[in-house]
Amino acid sequence: MAQAETEPTNITQLRPPDPTNAERQRRHRAKKSKRTATLSVTPTVPRPVTAPVTPSRSIATVTLLAALSLATCSAAFSISGLTSIFAGAFWAVIGLGVAFEIGKLSAVAWLGHRNGARALRLALAALVAVLMVLNSIGVYGFLSRASSMHWLATSP
Repeated sequence: MAQAETEPTNITQLRPPDPTNAERQRRHRAKKSKRTATLSVTPTVPRPVTAPVTPSRSIATVTLLAALSLATCSAAFSISGLTSIFAGAFWAVIGLGVAFEIGKLSAVAWLGHRNGARALRLALAALVAVLMVLNSIGVYGFLSRASSMHWLATSP
């Protein structure tokens, strides 16, 4: 090994060490930081040419009235059908059907307007799904009663 240290190597430096390299690097960093400082200014955003589209108050009112009228008709059919399925407790079924519909509408309105806890949102969504199934059962009772009355009226 001693012999390898004393042998000359055939590797030569292409350039001699630059004594001004550190100064050149410092100037480059200063120039670069000055460039980034001017780029950090936020440009002005031009205003959009068209106004954003927002529904007018009358459209929102008409939509609300249409939704409430559909819910009212569905509730009437459902409650009428539930009273034909559970004929023994007429007034109790009407009260229960009204409570179902009010609960369903208020739960959907709450879900649409608020961002509550995830567990509460899931529970309310499950409640709305169950109430929709009960509404469907009531409508089925209404339609089956109407169908059976039609067959009784047309049969000899």
